[in-house]
Amino acid sequence: MGRKTFDSLPAGPLPGRQNIVVTHNANWRHDGVTVAYSIDEAMSAACADDVFVMGGAQIYQAALPLVQVIHLTHIHGIWPDADCYFPALDSKQWRVSAIERHTADERNAYDYDFITLTRTTSSL
Repeated sequence: MGRKTFDSLPAGPLPGRQNIVVTHNANWRHDGVTVAYSIDEAMSAACADDVFVMGGAQIYQAALPLVQVIHLTHIHGIWPDADCYFPALDSKQWRVSAIERHTADERNAYDYDFITLTRTTSSL
């Protein structure tokens, strides 16, 4: 994840997993976090076969060529003040392999979908 995304987390590093933060700030440190200065460095530092990228926009854009599967949460709402967006996907390179629809309830104010997209062509 990017440093701004990490800073937005309410309780610091996510428990039970390796947290890698990509930043341009050579002095940035945080307990429980592996610091990387590029997506390539972050991928080299990852200690798992499955690596999850969780933003922000620049991180998504940089990591997208390496990604084979996207687990996307689509929240059905409009946020006019939003300043960060997931990059546009080429529909020729991705297919929906699963979709799970959820309606708003006592825990979630908005309808949302969990969508799994699988790459259909090589991006490398």
